[in-house]
Amino acid sequence: TPYGTVTLAGKVSMDMITADVTDIPDIDFGTEVTLWGSAPSLDEVAAHCDTIGYELCTRITGRTPRRFSR
Repeated sequence: TPYGTVTLAGKVSMDMITADVTDIPDIDFGTEVTLWGSAPSLDEVAAHCDTIGYELCTRITGRTPRRFSR
């Protein structure tokens, strides 16, 4: 988030992961987040979810908005 790193709560569930934003002030629906990138890396997120990066990537469904950057 623009406020820094948050903790993942739980494991991958269907096509969702949950982030604990309890301590983030003024967060609301529509706040932009980065799930993985330069930090945290895909492998770091996968390790927290007790899975592998490939599984996270293949579980992203069409209803998830995407924005890629180089």
